[in-house]
Amino acid sequence: MMSIAIRYSNDLPSAKDLVQDTFLIFFNKIDQFDENRGALGAWLRRILINKSFAQYRKNQKMIYAGDDSYEDRVSTDISALDTLEAEDILKLLNKLPQGCRMIFNLKVLEEYTHIEIGELLDITPSASRSQLTRAKKLLRD
Repeated sequence: MMSIAIRYSNDLPSAKDLVQDTFLIFFNKIDQFDENRGALGAWLRRILINKSFAQYRKNQKMIYAGDDSYEDRVSTDISALDTLEAEDILKLLNKLPQGCRMIFNLKVLEEYTHIEIGELLDITPSASRSQLTRAKKLLRD
């Protein structure tokens, strides 16, 4: 759960809060769990993802366009690609603008469709696709 929370949070304390809130929701609604509808881990993951989106909407931190400040911080050191570790990749993902990062996580890592992403974030599927394209370009750069 923590590895998922870190991908959707800006820092470790926020990720810890997200995991704690997820388990609070889980224990308060455990009577609603139906093992015939899916695995427990999948249900927890869904609660965590939904909770993270609720936090972002509440804080109005999701920005989907125009954040060019990232491009100023992009490294052009190609040799760094040879030594990338999982932690390094996570750091690169955390440098993405929040909107791009969340859509990248949902599409590439969680395998949501653009329609599902649009419904979660209240955006159009085409906006989701364009943010994914932007995220991939920023990561390549």
